[in-house]
Amino acid sequence: MEEVIYILDLEGGVDPNEPLGSIVLNDNQDNKIVIENTYIDAWLMAIGDFLLAENNPQRIEVLEEPEVIRALANGNLLQLSYRGSMISVDLQAFSRQVAIAMDCLIKELLKYSTQCATTNIVFLEKKLVAIKKKMNLA
Repeated sequence: MEEVIYILDLEGGVDPNEPLGSIVLNDNQDNKIVIENTYIDAWLMAIGDFLLAENNPQRIEVLEEPEVIRALANGNLLQLSYRGSMISVDLQAFSRQVAIAMDCLIKELLKYSTQCATTNIVFLEKKLVAIKKKMNLA
């Protein structure tokens, strides 16, 4: 099953504006892409931008990161590669998993926020709404 999992780094506390941790992207054949010691929100936002793009981009990148995720879409099949690892996912199922991960991250960051919602959380919420609308996700 396609999965998008994040793991917050809890050592030293969680900064809702810059949540550090790891992201794991799994396909349904036990292949995975693991991005460690990274800004979780930035990767989810970048993946969201990719899903929302109209021009079928071939890379997902975060400015703070030296490596990009290479992407190749063919119909509803999406192949992603990063540092020698590759996964093949169903675009709709992957989009649903990205939306679930974003929603969970938003809820978790709100627990660590001293404000109702930081700018970061607001951006994630807007991206989540756009993904759900474009991909017809409930």
